[in-house]
Amino acid sequence: MIVGMIRHGETNANRDEIVQGRLDIHGLTKRGRQQIERLAQYIGELGIPFRWIYSSPSRRARETAEILSYVLGLQVEYDTSLLEMDFGKLEGLPYSEVYKRKDFRTMAERFSQYRAPGGERSVDVQQRMVNFLEQLRVNTLIVSHAIAIATVLCWIKDLSLDHVWEQNVGNGHLYLLEKKGGRFTIIKGYDALIG
Repeated sequence: MIVGMIRHGETNANRDEIVQGRLDIHGLTKRGRQQIERLAQYIGELGIPFRWIYSSPSRRARETAEILSYVLGLQVEYDTSLLEMDFGKLEGLPYSEVYKRKDFRTMAERFSQYRAPGGERSVDVQQRMVNFLEQLRVNTLIVSHAIAIATVLCWIKDLSLDHVWEQNVGNGHLYLLEKKGGRFTIIKGYDALIG
């Protein structure tokens, strides 16, 4: 079984370096739509018989899934398990303000122990994402978010969640995962920004 994990295309908040999390006011920019159109073309050329798209219900993920659905002719289903990490009171803040916070060092260096005020723990994000993945039975595309996807990559690579930031999951990035013998491996990556 092959699973394609995709981060949504660029939003204004991504471009302007604002924490989004569960904040759901930003759709895709023109550049974001172009990223996903290019990615959809690439996925079509791979020739993998994907059967379904599952997507986070966030606006930016829905718009991404709709483009993929149109180009690839696949149906979309939305699932809250694929939502981004809830960053609580940090949502809507510019990165520059987050960098000045007393708890930023914990966020940057010990993410496995970090929880934003009013937010969600990374281990909980990882658990819901992994549970979702393990229930899949057919070749599937998943549209989700940077931290949510990064927690899965850490799980596959057997890394602590302290390594989330090192995963560098860009807008429009695709990770192809293969499940064999009950275990997932990363078999290919594609970055829509650089092709």
